Amino acid sequence: MATIFKIAAGVALVAVLVVGLVLLLGGGGGGGDDGGDDAQDADSKKAGSGAAKRPATASGDGKSFGFGRASGQFKSIEASGTVKQPGVLLVKISSAPKQATTVSYAMVCTRTGGGAVNSMGQRKVSTPGSFEMKKPAGKLKRCDVFANAQLTKRGRMKLSLVG
Repeated sequence: MATIFKIAAGVALVAVLVVGLVLLLGGGGGGGDDGGDDAQDADSKKAGSGAAKRPATASGDGKSFGFGRASGQFKSIEASGTVKQPGVLLVKISSAPKQATTVSYAMVCTRTGGGAVNSMGQRKVSTPGSFEMKKPAGKLKRCDVFANAQLTKRGRMKLSLVG
């Protein structure tokens, strides 16, 4: 019985990562806001939907380039963004009350000489916490990054991408 749950959890994780990458790459590669959804963003924050803002863009200088927040019970949280010439890429997560969670991430990067490479993974984290995401090998020009986590009980959680 436990094996069935592990298989189902693995399939669900892969599905979430694929959908996240499709949304991230289909969303125009990030940066900028068209100005037409400010009211919707404000409503999402009030409702605690866990919806992340549009992907942000940064150059690999250690600044935050993706952020998400959620509140409630068992809420899912997502963050995505684009980083140019990435250095160290981190996921930072905090919550109130403190709780353990699993953070999943995926990235698609373009190499300086051309071609695309990807990387994905997951890590169990106790909040507050952070960890370095594994990047694909080679000199990278730009990476589109997506990460998600889920509250394991009632509370508030923040997830940010730093690169």
